[in-house]
Amino acid sequence: MKHKQKQITPKDIIVILNDALAKDRDAIRALMNHLTPCNDALAKRLDIVKNAASWRKRRPNNHNLPEDATHAVHLMDLFNGLLGSKDGVITPLQPLTCSSCGRYEHGSVGDTCLLCGQGKVCNGEITFFEHLHRRDFRAFQKIVTDDVVALFNEAFALDPVAISTLVNYRVPCNDALANHQTIQCGTAENWRKRRPNTHGLPDDAQGSVVGLLGLLNGIFGKPEGGPITATYDFICDACGATNVPELERKLVGDPCPLCPSGVIRIGPMVGFINLWKGEKP
Repeated sequence: MKHKQKQITPKDIIVILNDALAKDRDAIRALMNHLTPCNDALAKRLDIVKNAASWRKRRPNNHNLPEDATHAVHLMDLFNGLLGSKDGVITPLQPLTCSSCGRYEHGSVGDTCLLCGQGKVCNGEITFFEHLHRRDFRAFQKIVTDDVVALFNEAFALDPVAISTLVNYRVPCNDALANHQTIQCGTAENWRKRRPNTHGLPDDAQGSVVGLLGLLNGIFGKPEGGPITATYDFICDACGATNVPELERKLVGDPCPLCPSGVIRIGPMVGFINLWKGEKP
């Protein structure tokens, strides 16, 4: 059955992001602050070349970048890549604060704090999402799920490690966000079982978790299981078997049919698909 694909605009994305932020600030801030090093090809495609130095300056105490990273991709880069704006049309509002004393500060990022004389002025926590240029939303292209799948597959082809790391990353969230009418959340237990080495969750995380695709699907609505999903190979965690007939129709957690001690897990990401493949309106 084909479904008519919903068109979305920057306004739709902003509404969902602000709604999610209101329900669970810690979870959304954690997702937005998570950065993944990427290669030159993906950085050029998303217009984020050599942006890692800027992140270190803007968020000195709140980033996860290794010291040798040159480029870094995060959730908003993909959202704005979908909308086709090199300057970005959606941005999180982050009041300036001091990296040392934590008090709100004036001036420019990188300046010495005038209040304590020790810290540097940097971006604080996200308080709101807004339209960067405050132009008419109707001036920007409308996108459908096929556009998302196309961009994500293009980005994945350019840098599979960066995109799979970003998409697999999960953060704990509260019940208010987990019960959102369209945003999709999972459970920490399920993610540990299905992707034991790729989820990024702390060992003591319990309850609900949320990731990039859960937010993205929340913007388009919430059909069962999609419509945008990442696809993966199945793999045995002991013998490493993958893409063989013996693993077909096996479920995550089943014993491996090829070795005595292995268990079937979800393996490497292979791309993205639209589960509700339909015609563009």
